[in-house]
Amino acid sequence: MSSFEIGWYIIYTKPRQEKKLFTDLEHMGIETYLPVINEKRKWQDRIKIITSPLFPSYVFVKLKNHIQFFSSSKARGFVSYVKIGKKLASVRDCVIENIELAISDANNFEVSNELFPLGKKMIIPNGAFSGLGCEIVNHRGKNKVLIRIDLLNRCILVSLSRDMLSA
Repeated sequence: MSSFEIGWYIIYTKPRQEKKLFTDLEHMGIETYLPVINEKRKWQDRIKIITSPLFPSYVFVKLKNHIQFFSSSKARGFVSYVKIGKKLASVRDCVIENIELAISDANNFEVSNELFPLGKKMIIPNGAFSGLGCEIVNHRGKNKVLIRIDLLNRCILVSLSRDMLSA
């Protein structure tokens, strides 16, 4: 790590340790992002809504220097940084912003590990996602906005109304 670049990186965690890692990193003063969703879980005697990570075993972290890089590796639940070859895999700011926007309407999205062909590029002109550059794909007979997270081999599909997509 001779030349450190400030930016978002991905930490791979021990199973079910995302929240502990997130808490430890926040106590260290490191900016972290753990996208979570509320899910209904059904047991024999009850139904409960639980909060679970959108990407199990992964936490996004914004590192500003070498010190944060090395201190983050001492947090509970840390396994390793996601790398491409020997280089740390970085995530663009716009990907983090798109994930935040997509999950802001919790009833409106799904996560998929399917490989989608390239879709039509456009900018959403109306609604809550106004100004968002996106890719439109046809999934199960409906047009959906696609957010690719290639490093995790995942995609987030967001359903938008026709009036939001029309110019």
